[in-house]
Amino acid sequence: MIILAIDTSLGPCSAAIYKDGNILAEDQNREPGQQSRVLVPMLESLLAQTKLRYSDCDAIASTIGPGGFTGIRTGLATARTIALALDKPLIGLTTLEVIAHASGISGDVLAVIDAYREQWYVQRFRMNGAAAAQSDPLLLDAKGLKALSHGAKIVETAPTARGLAALAYEKWMRGERIFTNSPLYIREPDAKLPLKENLLS
Repeated sequence: MIILAIDTSLGPCSAAIYKDGNILAEDQNREPGQQSRVLVPMLESLLAQTKLRYSDCDAIASTIGPGGFTGIRTGLATARTIALALDKPLIGLTTLEVIAHASGISGDVLAVIDAYREQWYVQRFRMNGAAAAQSDPLLLDAKGLKALSHGAKIVETAPTARGLAALAYEKWMRGERIFTNSPLYIREPDAKLPLKENLLS
C-alpha cells in the first residue's frame, strides 16, 4: 500500500511517500507561512524521486488540526483535491494523535501543541499498540494542562508527514475506513470577515 502524506498544520510543510511500512521519500520546509507556495512542488519532487505518479498512491493522508488556520486549510484542501480527482480514500488524522503515536511511549501520554497566548492544544491518550483517546482535543491554559497531565508523560513536539503516514498505514491495515476529514480548529480565527452591513455601508 502506498500512502502520500501531507502535514502543513503548524507552519513547517512536510510530505512523505510511504509504502508497506517504509518511507520511500520525504521532505520538509521549515520556513513559516510558505505552505501554499512550496507544498505542490514538494509533492511533485517526491513523486519524481520515487518514479511514481499520483495515481499510483492508494490513499492520501493529511493532518486535520488543531494547529494554524492557514496551514490546516492548505494541507487539507490539497489532500482533498488529489483524493477527489483520483477517487482515492482520504485519511484525515489529528495532529495530537500523530504526535502521541510518533512518541513511541507506552502508557498514558499527553500530546501538547503550543497554541500561544499561554494556551495549549492537548489530548490525552492511553498508548498500548493503538492510541485510545482518554479526552477530546482541548484548548487549555496552564492550570488545565497541569490537571490533565497528572500521571501522564507529556509529549510536546510537532507532527510530521512521516509520523502521519505511519499512523495512517497502521489504521488502514487494522481495517479502519471511517475518518474525519473536516478541519479541526478548536479556537476561533483571529481574522474575521466584516459583517455584510459593514461591506455595504
